[in-house]
Amino acid sequence: MSDEIVTVGSYSDVLGHDDLSSKDELAVVDALNSATGQELVVWIPGWLASEKSLEAAGSSEQVFVGTVERETEKAWQLVQDDRTDDWIPKSQGVVFERAPDATLTTPQNRLDEWGEAA
Repeated sequence: MSDEIVTVGSYSDVLGHDDLSSKDELAVVDALNSATGQELVVWIPGWLASEKSLEAAGSSEQVFVGTVERETEKAWQLVQDDRTDDWIPKSQGVVFERAPDATLTTPQNRLDEWGEAA
């Protein structure tokens, strides 16, 4: 694993990463859909995620969204909206960025998208 940056133009671009669970994949796409241009969407391994004080995105425990406050050669200091911050080692993170003009949809409806149809 490295400080890889993945440009996501469609949901299939997220599927190419074997380490991501289906929850992680959905969290990445949802985070990219709601992230501002200044926010970083990053996946880190579970052993590292459990050590972080950051709040994970969606139902994932390994996807995080925040703004880079500081950056060194080896890490990003990620700050979330509530001002919680922590350092993410670049060697362990996979960063996802939205491709310009991408329309990101998931391949199936989730329960919250069904509304009151049940």
